[in-house]
Amino acid sequence: DKNKNNTGGIPVTIQFLKNEYYSRDLSEKSKSAKYSKMEKGEYIQKNCCYGYKKEDNTLKIDEPAANTVRLIFQLALQGNNYTQIVKELYNKKIVIPEIYKGEKRRRKTECYNPYIWSTTTVKGILVNEQYIGTYVMRKSIIKEVGGKSIKREEKDWIKISNYHEAIIEKEVF
Repeated sequence: DKNKNNTGGIPVTIQFLKNEYYSRDLSEKSKSAKYSKMEKGEYIQKNCCYGYKKEDNTLKIDEPAANTVRLIFQLALQGNNYTQIVKELYNKKIVIPEIYKGEKRRRKTECYNPYIWSTTTVKGILVNEQYIGTYVMRKSIIKEVGGKSIKREEKDWIKISNYHEAIIEKEVF
């Protein structure tokens, strides 16, 4: 009989399932260890927010960028809206955070202006608690490998007050 030794690929399927389970288990353990470190304040994310730099696994103020952050808050306190702040940053020829940090941007055109800030970026700076010394982690989650990041509810974030030196006083924030 031709099909006498044909198992229909069952051993391959079983091996695949074992490998899949092992991979998921390892991923969960890795996440668990990382979240535990976050809660103790021992974990520093790879990228830090504009105005800070990572040194010896701590956040230090990056003065040139921090001065821009202070200017944005000062302009907001003076009653300027996001569009007016963006115009002022442009007039002062302050490069956008991606360019300042040296990140490559994929643009369709080669001739774009590195001084044109978005109102979204300015708003993001004005609402970011990290500028008052609070370290904020777990703001988003990626549900599956290669998937998009989804913003978590604020109650699920990890926040550690007075974690690093503040750029902005709490009263100003």
